Amino acid sequence: NSFIFVLAIGLAGIQLFPSLELLSLSARNAETSAEVFYRMQLPFTHLLMLFAPDYFGNPAANNFWGSDYNEFISYIGIVAVIFSMIGLFHAWKNTRVRYFSGFALIALLFALPTPLSNILQQWQIPVLGTGIPARAVFILQFSLLVISGFGIQHFLSGKKVSFLPIAGVGFVYILLWGSVFLLPQFTGNTALTEHMLIAKRNLLLPTGLFLVTAGLMVLHNFKNKTKYLILIAFFLMAAFEYSYLFYKYLPFSPGSFMFPSHPLATYLK
Repeated sequence: NSFIFVLAIGLAGIQLFPSLELLSLSARNAETSAEVFYRMQLPFTHLLMLFAPDYFGNPAANNFWGSDYNEFISYIGIVAVIFSMIGLFHAWKNTRVRYFSGFALIALLFALPTPLSNILQQWQIPVLGTGIPARAVFILQFSLLVISGFGIQHFLSGKKVSFLPIAGVGFVYILLWGSVFLLPQFTGNTALTEHMLIAKRNLLLPTGLFLVTAGLMVLHNFKNKTKYLILIAFFLMAAFEYSYLFYKYLPFSPGSFMFPSHPLATYLK
């Protein structure tokens, strides 16, 4: 009823009204907002980062050649991607799976340079029309992770896992490896050849994780009694890939690098 609506606005008002005032006083003009908006739409090619996060390199390794690593990263983990595909395939009739699938699709349409995304800027919709469209990817990531839970549920049910969703992910890796070998030959671009060497090196880990995951799925289909051991192996693999990428992107350095010793500072102490 109307009371609930007014109550919701009142509770959120402590954040909404100051935000509206701040928006009206923003130093960013319409031209700057439009330029940032269109520049930060997720390029279609960067969807590859869902399967290979460092296909375009990594800023921490000083070899990133893509558009923007921080805003365009869509990676949720190879194990999670495979389980989300299994969830979509085996639990599609589930209302929640369809809901989050639609949610993910809508978020993707807003993140990519599509007419639906452009409407936000063209119609000057407050906040949404001046933000960064690619950040809608987190809704895609969240939805896929929820759907992956249904994939795990099917896995634990003891039923066999169809190899079709796994083969679909495998086909993506075939395309990725085809790109690193064929693109330099067809284009003859020296810079692209160097970029593909980076992509080739960074495809090794995700491809290896995919092959191990696919192999464990096959083992599960033939030896169902080992499903809990295999699930533990999946969790260990996921922990490894998350930890590896975390420490690669955010390497820890000694504090002396940030606060080096100095004779004057030492004397004042």
